[in-house]
Amino acid sequence: MVRLTRPPRPALTPLAAASVPAAKVAEPPAKAACPHHWQIPSPNGPTSLGTCKTCGETREFRNSIPGGGWEREASEARKARAAAVRAQSAAAAVQVARSRR
Repeated sequence: MVRLTRPPRPALTPLAAASVPAAKVAEPPAKAACPHHWQIPSPNGPTSLGTCKTCGETREFRNSIPGGGWEREASEARKARAAAVRAQSAAAAVQVARSRR
């Protein structure tokens, strides 16, 4: 049986390793690398402006879930206005009906 062997590889010395050019890797933007740690003040309105403790980036955060809080109040106001418009329309229709008699 014939056994095939490879010749030994030359060992890299620190000098030889240093002479090999390193691949240039583009660094990602600092913004993407930041593991944000947001500081958000107490709620005062529908949104609050938060600031990252690490990089200083700012971002707007909602203080309520959709359908609750300030949005619910706005929805209730729309319903009240719609009811008032319906009442006005009904009153106008009754006046028109009376004037035709």
